Amino acid sequence: MRSIRWLLMCVGLALGGAVTAAQANRYDFNFDNKIDGRDADAMVMWVSPAGATGSLPALPGTQADLNGDGRLSLADWREYVSYLTTTGGYPEALFDVNWSAGVDAGDKGAIAQTVNQGRSPGGYYNMRFDFNADGAVNLRDWALFVAYEKRVRPGLLVDFDGNAVFNGKDMDRIAQMIDARSYDVMLDLNADGLLNAADWQIATEIALRVNQKAVFDVDGTSMSSQPVVSGADSRKIAISLNGLGVGFPVSIRFDLNGDRVVNGTDWAEFVRFTSMVYKKPDLVFDINGDGMVNAGDVAALNASLGVMPVQYEYDLNGDGAVNSKDVGLLSARLALGQLQLLAGDVNRDGCVNVADADLVRLAQMAMSGSALFDPDLDIDGNGYIDYGDLAMVNGPNFGRCR
Repeated sequence: MRSIRWLLMCVGLALGGAVTAAQANRYDFNFDNKIDGRDADAMVMWVSPAGATGSLPALPGTQADLNGDGRLSLADWREYVSYLTTTGGYPEALFDVNWSAGVDAGDKGAIAQTVNQGRSPGGYYNMRFDFNADGAVNLRDWALFVAYEKRVRPGLLVDFDGNAVFNGKDMDRIAQMIDARSYDVMLDLNADGLLNAADWQIATEIALRVNQKAVFDVDGTSMSSQPVVSGADSRKIAISLNGLGVGFPVSIRFDLNGDRVVNGTDWAEFVRFTSMVYKKPDLVFDINGDGMVNAGDVAALNASLGVMPVQYEYDLNGDGAVNSKDVGLLSARLALGQLQLLAGDVNRDGCVNVADADLVRLAQMAMSGSALFDPDLDIDGNGYIDYGDLAMVNGPNFGRCR
C-alpha cells in the first residue's frame, strides 16, 4: 500500500511538473509559506516506503530528494530533521505529529505510544517518530521530545491524564506508578527506561515552575480542576509521615521537596509552603482539624510535647521536634487573633494591589470546573471569575495593606 502511494505521488509530479527548490521553499511541501507538522508528514510520506535501510529511485527534481542523490531514503529524512531542529529553527513541526497546529497532549500520547511500540521486539518502524533519524524509534527519540518540552511547555510533560490541567491528580499518577514499580514511557521524564525517584524529582522541579500547589494537593478531592491545598492535605501529609517513625512504607508522593527521600524535611517543606507561599499558615496551626485555631489546638499540642516518635501535625515550625518553640508559635498566633485578609487580597500577601488584579484578569471568564478556574480568585463566590471579582480587587481596598 505504501509503495503504491509512493508511486502515485511520483506519477503526479511527473504529470504536473517537478517542484524544485528554485520554485518554492524546498521544505514547504504543501506550499502554504510556513513549515509545520503537515510538511513533516508529507516528507515522511515520500521517503518512508524505503524504510530504515532501503532506498527508492527519485525522479529528477523530486522535492523530497533533499540530498540530491537521486534516491529517497532515510538520509533525506535526516536532512529534513536537521533543517527543522537547527538550520530552519522549526522544532515544533517535528513534534507536531497529529496536525494540531501545535504540540499538545494528543501529540505526546501518540509519541509515547509509538516509542513503546518501537521498543518492543519486532516493533514497527514509523519514520515520522524517528526524531533523530537514526533508523529506529526508541527512548532516544522520547528524550529529544522531553528535552524540548521542558524548555517550551513543561506543564504538558506533567499533565499525565491529558486534561490540559496540571494538578494533584497528575502527581498522584506518577507516584502510584513509581510505588508499584510499573513503567509508562509517558511518565519517564528523564528517558532512561526506568520509573523511579529521579522522575519524581523532575516532576516536582517542573511543579515549582508551573503550579507548586499540585505538589501539596495530596488528598485528590479538589472540586476544581486547579489544585487546592486544604486542611485535609495537611492531615494526610502528617499522618503519612508519622508512619516513618514506626517503620511503615511511605509513598514517594510525600517527597514534597523532591530530594528523592521521604523524611521529616518534607513536613518542613509543607510548613514553609503554607506560611511563606500559600499564605495560609492556619493549615498547620489548626491541629485538630476543626476549621479553627483555638484552645482545642493548644490542648492537643500540650498533650504531645516530648512524645516520640515525633507526630508531625504538632511540629508547627517544621524543625523535627515538638517542644516549647511550637507552643510559643501557637500562643503568638492566638494572641494575634484570626487572620483576616482584606477583600481583594487574592494572593494573601497582606496587600491589595496590581498583583492581585493581574491574577484575576488572567483568569477572566473562567468558570468552576474549567482549567483556569481558581476558587481563590472567585471573590464573590458565584462560580465565575468575572468583572465582579476584578471590581472587588479595584475597590476601596486597592492600595491598602493590613
